[in-house]
Amino acid sequence: GSAIASVSLAGTLLSLMITNGLANGVFNLLESTNVLFTPFTTNQSGTFDGSGNANVTVTNMGGDNFLRVAEPTP
Repeated sequence: GSAIASVSLAGTLLSLMITNGLANGVFNLLESTNVLFTPFTTNQSGTFDGSGNANVTVTNMGGDNFLRVAEPTP
């Protein structure tokens, strides 16, 4: 499955490189303030490139936020 391969933070801008996704497939970047409890809510959605990679920028990241990548099941 997909994974967050690299993370970079500049102020409140968080840049992520996501790898191992389904080529040209969709994903949702989910966010929560508590990693142990749901619900995670959709921060943004995107599409992997032809190699299954995606670069994502999350704005206004601050405090204790947790992210995960979710892909719809085929």
